[in-house]
Amino acid sequence: LEIRVHNTAPGQINRRPKKFVFFTDDVEFAKRQTLEALIQELTESIEMTERDQEMIKSENQTMRNILKSTEKEFDRRAESKMKLENEILLNLQECLLNDKAVESMANGIRKMREMSRKQEISLMTMENQHARILLEIEIMRNRHAKNAAVLQEKQALMKQKEHEIDLLQAEYDNKLSVLMRKQREQDIVIKKFAALKEIFDMKSPQERRIEGLEKQIKCLRDRTEVMQHEWLRQQGHVVKLADQHHIMVTDINLIKKQIQICEQKIMRIQAESDTVMADRNRVERSLRTLRGRLEVLERTRKDATERNENAQRSNLAISHEYAANLKDAETEIIQLEEEIEQLDKEKMNLTQELDRVQREALIWQRKGILAVELKKNIATAKSLSGEIGQMRSEIHRMEVRREQLRRTSEKLADDLALFVTRRDTAMEKTRAAAAVEKSHGGSNTSQSTYHHKLRLAKSDVNRVSKEITDAKAQMEQLMKDQERLDRELAETNAKNSQMEERVAELIKETMVTERTKHWLLERVVRAQRFGTELATAIKRQSVRCKKPKDQVLAEHEQARKLNERLRYIVGVLENEHPHLEDKLESISNTLNIFSPGGSPRLAASETCAILNDAFVLSDKDILDAAKARMGMVLEEESSQPEELQEQT
Repeated sequence: LEIRVHNTAPGQINRRPKKFVFFTDDVEFAKRQTLEALIQELTESIEMTERDQEMIKSENQTMRNILKSTEKEFDRRAESKMKLENEILLNLQECLLNDKAVESMANGIRKMREMSRKQEISLMTMENQHARILLEIEIMRNRHAKNAAVLQEKQALMKQKEHEIDLLQAEYDNKLSVLMRKQREQDIVIKKFAALKEIFDMKSPQERRIEGLEKQIKCLRDRTEVMQHEWLRQQGHVVKLADQHHIMVTDINLIKKQIQICEQKIMRIQAESDTVMADRNRVERSLRTLRGRLEVLERTRKDATERNENAQRSNLAISHEYAANLKDAETEIIQLEEEIEQLDKEKMNLTQELDRVQREALIWQRKGILAVELKKNIATAKSLSGEIGQMRSEIHRMEVRREQLRRTSEKLADDLALFVTRRDTAMEKTRAAAAVEKSHGGSNTSQSTYHHKLRLAKSDVNRVSKEITDAKAQMEQLMKDQERLDRELAETNAKNSQMEERVAELIKETMVTERTKHWLLERVVRAQRFGTELATAIKRQSVRCKKPKDQVLAEHEQARKLNERLRYIVGVLENEHPHLEDKLESISNTLNIFSPGGSPRLAASETCAILNDAFVLSDKDILDAAKARMGMVLEEESSQPEELQEQT
C-alpha cells in the first residue's frame, strides 16, 4: 500500500486549512481499518497453514512407516532370491563342468593328432629354411670378400692421389721460389736505374742528398706496402691450404671409421649365424623329445577314453538329480514373481499418494511465502521457512525412495529373464567341472601339462623363425650399407677431383686479381704524384726554368727509348718463362708509363735524369741483371713461407 501526498501551493493551504486536515484524517482512518482487516485475515490463514502442516507431518510419518515395512520385506525377499540364485548357479556349474570335460578330452585327442602332423611339417620347413640361410651366408661371405678387395683398391687409389697432391705442392713451392728470385732481379734493375738517375742529376750535393733520401723513403714505403700485400696474400693462401688439408684428413678418418663399422657388422653377423646353428641343434633335440612324448600321450589317450565312458554314465545320473532340483527352483521363482507384483501395486498406490501430497505441498508453499513476507513487514515472531524446508526434504526423500523401488523392480524383472539362460550355462559348467576333476585324478601326466609342453614347443619354433627373419633383415641391411658406402666413396672421389679443379681455378683467379690490383695501385700512385706536382706548381708565384726546352725533350726521348727497351726485355722473359707470367706482366704494367688514360707525355717534376753514352747498357746486360735481381727476391720470399708455416 502506498500513501501519496500531493504538494499544494502555500496560498491554497492558507485558504482551506480545515478541509485539508479533515480529509487527511479520514484517509488515514480508512487505511488503518483496511490494514487491520488484512492483518486479521493473514493471521487466520497462517493458523490454518500451521494446522495443515501438522496434518501433513502426521501423514508423512505414517507413509514413512509403511515404506520401512515394505523395504524390510523387500530386503528379506531379495536375500532369499540371492540364495536361490547361488544354488542354481552351483548346480549349473557342475553340469557344465561335466559336459565340458568330456568335450575337452575329445578335442584334446583330435588336436594332439593335428599338432603332431603340424610339428612334422614345421620341422621340414625349418630344415629347408636352415639350408637356405646357409646358402645366403656363403653368398654374403663372397660379397664381403669382394667388397674388401674393392676397399683395398680404393685405399690404394686414395694414397696415389695423396702422393700426387704432395708432388703438386712441391712443384708449386719450386715455382714460387723461382718467382721470388725473378722479383729480386727486378728490384736490382730498378735500383740500378735509380742510381743512374741520381748520378747524372745537376743539383747541388745537399739538394741531391735530400732528394735521394726522399726517393729512398718513398721507395721504402712503396716496397713496404707491396711486401705487406704480398705477405697478406701468402698468409691467406697458407690458411686456405691448411683448411683443405684438414678437410681431407677428416674425410680420410671418416672413411676409416666406416670401414671399421663394416668389419664389426660382419663379425656380428658371423656370431649370429653361429647362434642360429646352435638354436637349430637345440630345436632338433627338442623335436626328438617331443616324438617320445607323443608316444607316451598316445598310451594315455587310451586310458582317458575308458575313463570318459565311466564319466558319461555318472553324468547321466547327476543330470536327472539336477532336473528335479531345477523344477523346485522354478516353483520358488514363480512365488517370488507373484510377491513382486504385489509390491508393484503397493508402490503405485504410494506414488499416487506422494503426487497428491506434493501438489498440496506446493499450494501450501505459496501460502507460506506470502505469510513470511507479511510477518517480515509487521516484525512478528515465528518464521515457518525451516518447517517448509523440512517438508520439502521429506517429499524429496520419498520421491528418491520411489525411484529406487522402480529401479529394483526393473532389476528383478531382468534377473528373472536371465534365470533360464543361467540354468543352461550352469548345467554345462557342472558337466565340464566333473569331467575335468575325473580326468585330473586318474593320470599322472595330465592334459594341461601336455598342452603346456606343446605351447613351449610352439614358442621355441616361433622364436627360431623370428631369429631367422631377423638375421635375414640384418643381412639385407648390411648389403644396403655396403652399397651406400660404395656410392659415398664414388661421390667423395668426384668431390676431390672437383675440389682440385676449383683450387686451380681459384689460384688462377687470385693471381689475375692480384695483378689488376697492383696495376690499379700504380695508376693511383701516379695520379697522386701528378696531383702533388700540379699543386706545387700552382702554389709557386714564379717559374724558374733550369734547362731549355730542347734539352728536356731530348732527355724525355732518351728515357722513353730506355723504357721501350725494358718493356721489350720483359716481353722476352715472358716468352722464355711462361710460369712467371703474372710477375712479368705486373712489371710490364709498371713500365707502361702511358697506361693511365689521362697521363701526360712529359713528367711534371722540375728535375730530369740524363743518361750518358758511358752508362748505356745493352739488352743482354739488362736481362742478366734482371734475372739476378729476381733470383735474389725469390730466395728472400722462399724464406718467408717457411717462417709462416712455423708460425701456423
